[in-house]
Amino acid sequence: MQKKTVTLALFVILLLSMTVLTTTARAATETDIENAIARGVAYLAGRQNPDGSWGSYAYYSVALTGLVLMKLEMRAYELHYESPFDPLYPYSSNVIAGWKFIFSKDGAGYPVYALKQLLSLQDHTAGASGTIDNPDTNGNGYGIHFSYPQVYNTGIILMALEASGTPDRANDGGIDYDGNGIAETFKQIAQDTADWLAWAQGDLVNDQGGYGYDQLDNTGGPSAWTDNSNTGYAYLGLAAAEGFGCTVPAWVRTELNVWITTIQDPVDGNPDDGGSYYNPDWLPWNPMVNELKSGNLVFQMTFYGDTQAVQRFKDAMAYIARHWNDMNNDPGWGHGISPSNYQAMFCLMKGFVYSKIDLIDLDGDLTPEYNWYNEFATVLVSQQNPADGSWFSGMYVDDPTIDTAWALLTLEKVVPPRLTPGKVTGGGQIAIPLPSLKTGKASFGFNIMYQEGDPAPKGELQYVDHTTKMIVHSETMTSLIVSKDKTKATFRGTCTINGIGGFTFSAYVEDKGEPGTNDVFKISLSNGISAGGTLLNGNIQIHKKP
Repeated sequence: MQKKTVTLALFVILLLSMTVLTTTARAATETDIENAIARGVAYLAGRQNPDGSWGSYAYYSVALTGLVLMKLEMRAYELHYESPFDPLYPYSSNVIAGWKFIFSKDGAGYPVYALKQLLSLQDHTAGASGTIDNPDTNGNGYGIHFSYPQVYNTGIILMALEASGTPDRANDGGIDYDGNGIAETFKQIAQDTADWLAWAQGDLVNDQGGYGYDQLDNTGGPSAWTDNSNTGYAYLGLAAAEGFGCTVPAWVRTELNVWITTIQDPVDGNPDDGGSYYNPDWLPWNPMVNELKSGNLVFQMTFYGDTQAVQRFKDAMAYIARHWNDMNNDPGWGHGISPSNYQAMFCLMKGFVYSKIDLIDLDGDLTPEYNWYNEFATVLVSQQNPADGSWFSGMYVDDPTIDTAWALLTLEKVVPPRLTPGKVTGGGQIAIPLPSLKTGKASFGFNIMYQEGDPAPKGELQYVDHTTKMIVHSETMTSLIVSKDKTKATFRGTCTINGIGGFTFSAYVEDKGEPGTNDVFKISLSNGISAGGTLLNGNIQIHKKP
């Protein structure tokens, strides 16, 4: 009897091993990944509803639309189009229709789906200390959230706004919530959305620094609700806002630090050591620690400022490694089974990429050796539906749209570098409108070049507003996109303003003729200032060859 038991055990082990080998028998190649992305994106485009949204259920339409927009926008840059709104991009009409849905209005002209409520921001009590902080970073009195469940939707739409790469684009619904007669830009909306998330953060007891489905301003305790799923999307959105050039108040991170301590399982010798709980009010009877929320935890630690050398970060990564090969979708991510947990894979990917983790330590020797992305890519390629290019697990929503979006976002990992080979130079002056109805002048000069194989563009930019005496000087160039006809270009980078660092800029130029006939220069700065138009004098040159 004992011999039969051993034989049966060996058979089960062999069977499990065969299951793993079958799932990941051949590593996905770059061609496999590209084909999977192309088919998946085509599937998503074909699922768009007549009103521009995605999803089979109205309750989820904002979140699903935001996730799909993120993917379609990333794809545009991957294929080196000028932007997702470039008419030459095959899915530009899908992107435009999606944003029109997000910013749609009812018959009376009020926002319907996205800007569900325009909230006049009030002072925010930061934590148990009771210090008063102002979440209204731009001082306009507005905070924006997106229809219920507000925190989920708001974080996702912030990510989609950043992925658009178009901070100066006027919103596609013509929403003018401050009543100045000008539709707010993507970046203005992103800033007010980040302000709302700062205001909505939990403040008291074990909810401090966390998020629920709805706002928790100046509340917490037994009557409140926070969990590290909602909280995960909140901080994904806030990080995206910063990537878009928006400001997040410093005290948001101070409270996040408290949340991390609250939500992380302490190291005391149990299998959950270092992982993330779900809801702090459910302890100790139902901790619900798993890979998905631990991916969120790693992201949050990096957003707060932890490095990989910090012990609690090491503890979180040790939990993830310990459960990496769990053959289940909870607490595991779906290793060795099909379908896998695509949301868990997405959350782990975001945590790893944001923390710059390429390898994880699965053998316990304290030296990372395992390429997590290779396994994710191989699993996702193998699990794609060969008939239509979708992915579907049915774990969260009975709609393959959301699983397909999570799978595609995981496959691509990050917004592709916005780089096309080219060389662009220019200099001259533009007019600056003044409150007195007169005009001032600003001078600029720049050169930027990128060649295939370079790690980043090279060049410099100097911009001087002669009225305000503001001096902008580039520090690094991060992207360059040149239109296929060599008449337009966009480039971005980091810069100092009056000698102070920490700012970003985006410049747009047009080369309409020689020498400088009707050429255009526009600049947008992360401090909220933008200017530009047809040159008063000077020249823009988009060179035919780098």
